[in-house]
Amino acid sequence: MPELWKLVLNNEFWENGHLITDAVLLKSVPNSDYNRLLYFLSPLVGIETCFAFGAQKIKSRFCSATQPFTMLRLFLRRDKKTGLIGVTDVANIVAPKAVRIDLRAVYQLSFYSQILLHTPMEPSDYKKYYYLMKYSIELIDMENGLEKSLMFFLSKLAVLHGQAMQASYCRECGNVKRYNEMFYSAGAWGFFCQDHLCGADSGVFKIDAEDAAVMDFYSAAKFTAISAAPLKLRSPVYAIRILIDIVNKIYSGSIKREWYENLV
Repeated sequence: MPELWKLVLNNEFWENGHLITDAVLLKSVPNSDYNRLLYFLSPLVGIETCFAFGAQKIKSRFCSATQPFTMLRLFLRRDKKTGLIGVTDVANIVAPKAVRIDLRAVYQLSFYSQILLHTPMEPSDYKKYYYLMKYSIELIDMENGLEKSLMFFLSKLAVLHGQAMQASYCRECGNVKRYNEMFYSAGAWGFFCQDHLCGADSGVFKIDAEDAAVMDFYSAAKFTAISAAPLKLRSPVYAIRILIDIVNKIYSGSIKREWYENLV
């Protein structure tokens, strides 16, 4: 988890103890009867924490703006004596509508937040992870948003770690047209045609050629193309389980089942 002192060391973007940054709130927890501790993701300083003093009060101007998954601009001030970071103002507040009407959206965005909170980030990657989360939140409010958002988040997360999807291509022969289905092997961590599938077991998932092509599109296309395309998987459960397995391997098996058990 990020600590307050890490933000203090990020002096490059601070001017006289003040910082203005766009952010996505990943987590918001009570801190006393009046205040909230915010975990946010910023393209400037990555994942950091700050206090929203008085945000627990219903009449506080920060009350509605400090809910998880809100996208906003934060005006921050660092106390010279204590080094603590406080929110002095907020602007450009955008909260996803889906979380107010569909509990699945809350589970899904919480899943993204948990992964990002456990992701070591280099400064050069801050902006990439910020837009990954921002675009995933924007997609969830679109048509077929739950599926689109989850596929986008998992596919692009894998890409950020150098694991671009090639579900339409057999890893052994590169064939894509001979059969109407492909197989993902969790043990071999790859996609195969039926001629080269090694040891069919419980770790093998079958997907048809159309779904494999859709998975490849999520991996390769930009956000604007994905948001505009009428994408819908025939068997989303299998595609999502495959992506979760890939991401879990990237994170050395540290993705907890409780984070995603309500998704698939």
